[in-house]
Amino acid sequence: MRRDTAGQRGLTIVEILVATALFALVSVLALVQYQATRRALAAGQYLAELQQTTRRGFDLLTRDLYLAGLGVDPDGDPSRPDEAIEGAFAGAVVLRADLDAQTAKATDPEESLALGGAFDNVTTGNDEIVAYVLAKPDGTSTGSLVFEADVAGVPRDGLVERVSIESVAAVGDDPPYTLYRVVVRPDSTNTLRSPVADGIRALRLTYFDAAGNEMTPPGGAEDARRSRAEIRRIRIELEGLAPEPDPRWSDPEDSDPDTRHHRKFRIVAQLSPPNLDLGGRPDIGR
Repeated sequence: MRRDTAGQRGLTIVEILVATALFALVSVLALVQYQATRRALAAGQYLAELQQTTRRGFDLLTRDLYLAGLGVDPDGDPSRPDEAIEGAFAGAVVLRADLDAQTAKATDPEESLALGGAFDNVTTGNDEIVAYVLAKPDGTSTGSLVFEADVAGVPRDGLVERVSIESVAAVGDDPPYTLYRVVVRPDSTNTLRSPVADGIRALRLTYFDAAGNEMTPPGGAEDARRSRAEIRRIRIELEGLAPEPDPRWSDPEDSDPDTRHHRKFRIVAQLSPPNLDLGGRPDIGR
């Protein structure tokens, strides 16, 4: 049997080429839209993780810093070497406070300190000295943070020792960093650090006295103790850095080519720890 194909014809070469071109154009447009959507989703995910990580580190830092000075001077003894702010730096801070909010137990250093005879009342132990510093997670930071505080001796001897936290970012010119919470080991000048937040570009701290005047960061030396005692307000700025660059975006305030195309997330707050200028009174009958 033969089919009558009179009057029928197939596609010409021109029609095939036009159809192929249209298909390719639609495919390219769809691919471009897909890539744009994919980049937008990835950027949104990076920003969400960046904000979450930065906020977590900021919340922990401000929580501890707000308690600075709590229980440090329970009897108003001017000879006590303990300070609410043991070290005040432009990019780091060291504080002392009654962070555990617990009474003395057999396993707590407070018991030996209180019963040792150096001081009548000690509720803040030498293991409740906390520093917040930036450092490279691989340990390649070459800076050090030094402060002086009574950290060794059980029972407490009332003498200050030199504590050095090594491998920290002293300059802050090679982000990203990890924000670390560093504690002093009991009866020791050794420290133990725990990571708090990754992908941090900078930690900036500004100190003010009771009159609202900005202070030069007094550091952690014992001879700067009077300057640290004048601190009443602290401005905290923590800036996070997205892990991946955004080639289509450039930060007009960032001159560093390594971070210019990275999105940032910055949190700023001013904190007035209520215990900075407070001192207690001796117990009745002492």
